Amino acid sequence: MVSDIDRKRLDAYSLKEGDIVFSRVGSVDRNARVSEKEAGWLFSGRLLRVRASLRQVDTRFLSYQFHLETFKQRVRTVAVGQTMASLNTQILRGVLVALPAISEQSAIAEFLSAMDEAIAISEQKLVKARAVKQGMMQELLTGRIRLV
Repeated sequence: MVSDIDRKRLDAYSLKEGDIVFSRVGSVDRNARVSEKEAGWLFSGRLLRVRASLRQVDTRFLSYQFHLETFKQRVRTVAVGQTMASLNTQILRGVLVALPAISEQSAIAEFLSAMDEAIAISEQKLVKARAVKQGMMQELLTGRIRLV
């Protein structure tokens, strides 16, 4: 239980689906898009939140763009700090991203999401195939199964 004052103060740190969070210190080029299941979670002062206007930006598209190596390199380049890289909202606002029309952003995000799903399915099949191979190797090498 928290007081109403604390609840209102903490509400400013509440995440919504589609928000994208960045590490403020250290691995400043790492980021994650908040999904439906994480909506309502609170973020700490060690993170930066990007909350885009949903009328102008498909945050799935934005997240894919934020995961491009070229974008990550720009973030690392503008980060400050001698010992450990760090970001703030002003620095992050200065990193430009290309935003086509919202309809094109959505189409690109849909396509890339479908590709992610296909990759995940293939990776699951690969794990299963490796397990079957491992089991067959065990059976063959121990002599439990013999080839004729």
